[in-house]
Amino acid sequence: EELEQHSMVAHKGFLYVFGGLLDSAFTMSRCAFWVFDMVKQEWVQFQEKANPLQSQMPRNRKGHSAVVIGSAMLIYGGLVDIKGSSEEFWSLNFGTTNWSQLGPSGSSGPGPRQSHSA
Repeated sequence: EELEQHSMVAHKGFLYVFGGLLDSAFTMSRCAFWVFDMVKQEWVQFQEKANPLQSQMPRNRKGHSAVVIGSAMLIYGGLVDIKGSSEEFWSLNFGTTNWSQLGPSGSSGPGPRQSHSA
């Protein structure tokens, strides 16, 4: 898989590579998300823990920003397919491996953007 304009963050001995806008229709993947285990020196595709209530996660994107604060990875913005620049703000809890969207839709903030830094 070739990725472009993806993000990578580090947390407790693991590297997390998110996004990169693969052809989701071709790969049948909702979003590229890989984890590198620094101890085992191997890549695995990220899997959420089974949770029937958890149906939301960020759409595939590129050019977003990502940071780690505490036990969460936060991502903002990016280019989402033909929809253009996004202003979505997401949090991944590393402990539960569940995503949540932050901030109500249409709230004030920095606005849609891509290829920015955090």
